[in-house]
Amino acid sequence: MKLTLKEWNQSLDYASERREELKKEGHNLEVCSYTMSNGTKGIHFFVLDNQGNRFESIFSGIQNTLEEMKQAIDSMVRRVKKYY
Repeated sequence: MKLTLKEWNQSLDYASERREELKKEGHNLEVCSYTMSNGTKGIHFFVLDNQGNRFESIFSGIQNTLEEMKQAIDSMVRRVKKYY
């Protein structure tokens, strides 16, 4: 099962909100989406260096529900806080 458009948009909004929280803590990130060949979608964070270059990618994986996607995004946030 894929996320509905409404759930997908809510996922992107949630990822953007979490990005803003991380920015306030000094982390520099971009939020991007990706699409697999079968049409399923995921979200990833690009961790940026001090000059705005892409340093690392952290992927959400493909999730089936909004709740699963939010959990995956929260996991990505924890990884950024721990390693970057």
